[in-house]
Amino acid sequence: MSADTGLRGNASGRRPEQLDGVFRGGLALIARSWRLRPLRHAIATTSAILYSLASVGITVVMGRATDQVIVPRFEDGDVGAAAVWFAILAFLLVAIARALGAMGRRWFLSSAEYGTQAVWRGELTDQYLDLPMEYHHRTPAGQLLAHADADVETATRMLKPVAFAIGTLALAVFALIALVLVSWRLALVALVLFPSLIVLNRVYTSRMSALALSERALVGTVSATAHESFDGALVVKTLGREQSEVERLRLASDDLRDVRIRMGRLRALFDPAIEMLPNLGIIALLVIGAWEVSRGETTAGELVQAMSLFTILAVPIRVFGFFLQEMPSSVAALARVDGVLAEPGSSDGHGSAALPTGPLAIEFDSVEFGYDPDIPVLRRLSLRIEPGTSVAIVGSTGSGKSTAAQLIGGLIDPDHGRILIGGLDAQTVAADELHAAISLVFQEAFLFASSLEENITLGVETSPAEIDRVLAVARADDFIGELEGGLSTVMGERGVTVSGGQRQRVALARALLREPRILVLDDATSAVDPTIEAEILAGLRDTLQATVVVVAYRLATIRLADRVLYLSNGALAGDGTHEELMAQDDYAALIRAYEDS
Repeated sequence: MSADTGLRGNASGRRPEQLDGVFRGGLALIARSWRLRPLRHAIATTSAILYSLASVGITVVMGRATDQVIVPRFEDGDVGAAAVWFAILAFLLVAIARALGAMGRRWFLSSAEYGTQAVWRGELTDQYLDLPMEYHHRTPAGQLLAHADADVETATRMLKPVAFAIGTLALAVFALIALVLVSWRLALVALVLFPSLIVLNRVYTSRMSALALSERALVGTVSATAHESFDGALVVKTLGREQSEVERLRLASDDLRDVRIRMGRLRALFDPAIEMLPNLGIIALLVIGAWEVSRGETTAGELVQAMSLFTILAVPIRVFGFFLQEMPSSVAALARVDGVLAEPGSSDGHGSAALPTGPLAIEFDSVEFGYDPDIPVLRRLSLRIEPGTSVAIVGSTGSGKSTAAQLIGGLIDPDHGRILIGGLDAQTVAADELHAAISLVFQEAFLFASSLEENITLGVETSPAEIDRVLAVARADDFIGELEGGLSTVMGERGVTVSGGQRQRVALARALLREPRILVLDDATSAVDPTIEAEILAGLRDTLQATVVVVAYRLATIRLADRVLYLSNGALAGDGTHEELMAQDDYAALIRAYEDS
């Protein structure tokens, strides 16, 4: 999955070139959103320019009305009806144009913003699903949630005023032209004011950008801490760790609070200054304009027009300031999103080869793997599992059994060596082919908070008869039949409304429904009664046309396998039937430990 590259940078000590990077990143962000929703952005920008023209038009009408209606009324006491009605009609027309501009700007810009959020959230979700397990092992779930929620929302926050900001620039141009037509002295006030605002906003942005990067990182930390505490609620309560978790979250929250307070203080310093400048401009206009009116160089209406221009400029200038103020946070947030999108997905590097039909062979060719580069889990592991056979992988804790299972399923990739599926290097096989051919069932069976039927099918189109068949093989039909709602029974979060053994049987049925050609069971029946486990394994042997790999702990399970692979310290220490391996002292000692546990 490709993605535009966002801003990368340090969270402190912004140099001028880094500040320029913030502006470039902001412009790139706008361009990306524009490409996603071009029509809506175009209508919003056009509406903003219409609003600006109408705003300047109102000041022109006010000036003309002052000179042609108000001043004559005070001087002569009589004003023609035509002049009054013309002024009313002119006010009405520019007011309608201004209202239409405001409505179009807000409606279509909001639509563009939320549409951009939807696309980026969709890309993040697709990326999360495509990323290898190695990424999820090292990234807290709270960080993932922060990226998809807070970071996406913050990244698009600067889009809210973008059309208004463009309209403000247009308004400044139109206002300057109108002021030049009135008086060059009055235009000079604007020429001094606008650069001052730009310099003030640039200083503000440079100071805010470093804080914004820190704030985004701390939001992720707080989210990760909270999610971990909530997810581990059972452990926290069991061990009485509530106060420790509260303290851990408090420390993380305090850091975030401190940064946000610093950001608030900065806003409190610069926002009043930004708002003050237009008012100073109005005072300067009043002084200069009154002097020009007294000399007959400017009319009262033209002075009213000029002062009205500065009055209507106050709000857009604040919006433009908000636009610049939000830019560092948005760029920093998008950089975090881009960091996820830039991660190589599990399908990256895979080819397009198709697997052969029928049960598939599995081969490890000098495979090495470690979750930590300095601590290898598998050490030059070489083995071959023939198609259609059942193999038990046995070993002590930490010997690499579960890692081997995840490597077979393609959840992680080897650091060195090759894994061959059906005689083909797994890296050359299309990712969809591997997913369709291999099913994995783990000890911790995860169920979604939906119906049992939806948990079993997970989008696979099938028939009720096929569901009944896999439930029978997994020995899940009996307990599901006893539930009041049957397959329509809605599971609690993570399937807490059924027992661990029942969850494992549902997960096994889910895997069998996909008719895999390789089935990997990583201690997937550990919570099931041994008698039922034996029935399940016998049913798999009789009905399943697949290569079956079982990470086994129970002697009954091991004996049912055609072959046993004994792992020790990440290497193959034994290969044969259970009876043959019992001649090895270390294997025999492990089996006796299994029997005694």
